[in-house]
Amino acid sequence: MSGVITVFRKRWPEAALVIILQALLMVLLEEIAGRASVAQQNPSAALPGHMGFILGMGTTLLAIIWQMLYLGFLATACSQDAGPRQPAQLVSIGRLFFWRMLRFQILLGVIYIGISFVILAVVQSVVLASKQVSGIPDWVVHLCSFAALVVLAKPMLFIPAVMIVRDRMVLEAVGLLKEYRFFEAKDLVRAFFLCFAAVYLLSFFLGMIKPNGAFYYAAVGLYAVVSSALIVAVTLAAVIFVAGKTKPATEPAEPVEDNLTAD
Repeated sequence: MSGVITVFRKRWPEAALVIILQALLMVLLEEIAGRASVAQQNPSAALPGHMGFILGMGTTLLAIIWQMLYLGFLATACSQDAGPRQPAQLVSIGRLFFWRMLRFQILLGVIYIGISFVILAVVQSVVLASKQVSGIPDWVVHLCSFAALVVLAKPMLFIPAVMIVRDRMVLEAVGLLKEYRFFEAKDLVRAFFLCFAAVYLLSFFLGMIKPNGAFYYAAVGLYAVVSSALIVAVTLAAVIFVAGKTKPATEPAEPVEDNLTAD
């Protein structure tokens, strides 16, 4: 992880911007989810239509800008010119990877949810012998979600890094997974599991706090910043690892701009 610390030191303003924007996005999503839950029980507490639209569109715009900035930061972390970049430059570079990464995230999300439900169903029927989902403790749900993450650890860790470092589409990156083995990246794999174990643990404790008041929002902010920093650090470490295993080309090519129809 020494390479991650070096990049953070050299490019701390960009790293801080990426982490803060991601944390802000996580806080907004938590707020939206909380308001939606309250509105289900008390429709009069729902935001007016125009306010809900503005909040939704603003969050979507922030997510797009952050994603491009984040991808640009990762893509330039191991380039020949790895010096500091302006945010506009990072957004311009990250735009080239945006659609392929979005497709991968959607696909991974669907598979992750499916595996989580399968594991939860097995635990519910076989281990707990419970007929109602509401009877399952929260810690069991978190544990099942973490088990799904363990199953998908390799693609989660390496596919985004391969897509960025080697400028590949999703299916091409999947085909290249065999070149990267867990036993060759023991420190990275250990950091990955520790990172997400910490995120799941923080999420579990956050769920125990009553969702109102200054203390709750301070806890949400702290959770978002810590989780964001850990995830950015591990993802950057994966990019550095893949870059170190990739043979440099004699003629470094510029990233090929993606589009909606490319795969």
